Amino acid sequence: MDIIEATRIAVKSGKWIARNVKGVSPWNCVQIKPTNTSDGCIVKPRKELKHRDGVLPRRGWQPSADDLIADDWIVID
Repeated sequence: MDIIEATRIAVKSGKWIARNVKGVSPWNCVQIKPTNTSDGCIVKPRKELKHRDGVLPRRGWQPSADDLIADDWIVID
């Protein structure tokens, strides 16, 4: 699905979105929680980027043009 549809579903259900990268689990991809807060979209980095105490979500997201026009977005818990 495109990012607009994925965002609508994620906001309504309180879930995250990610690109459905072929051959890669969504849990190993960057996950984004779209919000309407001053934090903007919350980003949870890939598992490989884990902090020693766990994954640290951070505010903001700088999408690429490819991210914005992709049609492989999925909604995840």
